[in-house]
Amino acid sequence: MTRQIKIAIWVALMVVAGGLQGAAQIYDGITQPDRFRFWGAVSQPYKGGDASASTYFGYKQDICSWFNATGLARYNFSSKAFMPSIWLNFNVAGRYYLLTRSIYNFKESRFVQSLAATVKLPAGVMIDATWDNVYDGRRWCDTDRFQMVAGMNLDRIRTIFNVGYSFRSHKGMVGTVRYKFNNNLWIQLRVDGGTETADLSMAYNFN
Repeated sequence: MTRQIKIAIWVALMVVAGGLQGAAQIYDGITQPDRFRFWGAVSQPYKGGDASASTYFGYKQDICSWFNATGLARYNFSSKAFMPSIWLNFNVAGRYYLLTRSIYNFKESRFVQSLAATVKLPAGVMIDATWDNVYDGRRWCDTDRFQMVAGMNLDRIRTIFNVGYSFRSHKGMVGTVRYKFNNNLWIQLRVDGGTETADLSMAYNFN
């Protein structure tokens, strides 16, 4: 059994174990009910070097019970790149979610396509996955990165823990700790062993 298969099985078990206690999405835009969203983040490499900062503002429009669309205006202060995007979110019976993220980088004149999904299973189990750079602006499935994550929501201390593994490009363990001040405002620390970076982000969601 290869090391990657062993890691995949371990992540799947973590998903089940974590889901029995609670659940959290790495992309909470999949199930986020509010219409407006403001987000900002700073990313710092482990080994030093320049940090990068970016922010976006988005608006979600519910089209019907199983589909909504979100338009976002994103700006990376470090690369001075404007990257608007459209998120299309589909769901079946509020249990199966698929989110497509179409992003255009004006500075590089490059279009990027990514996917994210959530499945809500019985007994409170939730499985989350993301597939970044399915199309990287040049080729399909060339620089893509697939990630599986298990989440545990500890309501008593308003904290959500996620742990998982990224495959293909930048392979490695990933983990996040998110503290929710309330249902609208949260702050999160993310550690990515594949890219060897630590990210601090915050989001404010409102109607």
